[in-house]
Amino acid sequence: MHRCIQLTDKGLTYVGNGLKKLSRLQKLSLRFANYAITDKGLKVLSGGFRKLYDLQEISLVFSKSPNITEEGFNKIYKDLKRLVFLKRMSLDFSACAQFTDKELENIKKTFKRLSHLQEIQLNFEGCSDLTSCGVEYLSEGLEKLINLKSLNLNFRACSKITDEGLVRLKKALEKLDLLQSMHLCFKRCSMVTDEGLKTLGGGLERFVYLRDLEVNFAHCERITDLGLKVLLENLKGIDFDFDLLKRLEMIFNGCSQISSDGQKKFRRGLKWKMMNRE
Repeated sequence: MHRCIQLTDKGLTYVGNGLKKLSRLQKLSLRFANYAITDKGLKVLSGGFRKLYDLQEISLVFSKSPNITEEGFNKIYKDLKRLVFLKRMSLDFSACAQFTDKELENIKKTFKRLSHLQEIQLNFEGCSDLTSCGVEYLSEGLEKLINLKSLNLNFRACSKITDEGLVRLKKALEKLDLLQSMHLCFKRCSMVTDEGLKTLGGGLERFVYLRDLEVNFAHCERITDLGLKVLLENLKGIDFDFDLLKRLEMIFNGCSQISSDGQKKFRRGLKWKMMNRE
């Protein structure tokens, strides 16, 4: 249903009722990108989740759906709790300006019931009202997912997130010992500074099973050469298992306080770290 701009709440009623007949379904992907969907339609749709006893993978895209409020989102979260055998979850709230910290508090409550989750992808790009308080709520939920192997968080252009959010996220990540893939995007998070970068970088040493790591701080204008230097020192001190780690990427394009010389030194140091595998 991607880009079904004429889909209305009535159409979601049919979808929700149809899902109730698919109790053996294992994978579900629904994309909404229109202005016609409201809380009323989501309530009926989420009711269909209750019968999906065997569902293992779900992907829901609510990008650019301005007429969905906290009430509609909360109904989705409550019924997602019932999918206790879920292994993979992808939720996209990008460009939903109405999305707030309260939504992340509700997502936290959902995660506490989904202990089998192994892969999570959450997109909050452009959710301009999210703050470090919301990141803390999310972190409290993530740290309960002890079986998590893959984590992808996109906070691009969430300009109210500060270093405090990264501090709390780092504490949660340290409890996810089985992580094999981690992508974190803070591109254009203008309140993040060297201190946040230092904090997050200092927590990477715990991830002994990592195969794929990407951290994006592009266009974070408060990150400087000093922050990059400290991060590189942290990375050099980490004993990564290079038999497992195949990709390590740190992105700082467009950071106005990082000089070209600072970028070059960081890239050279990172290349040296990847090449000098024991």
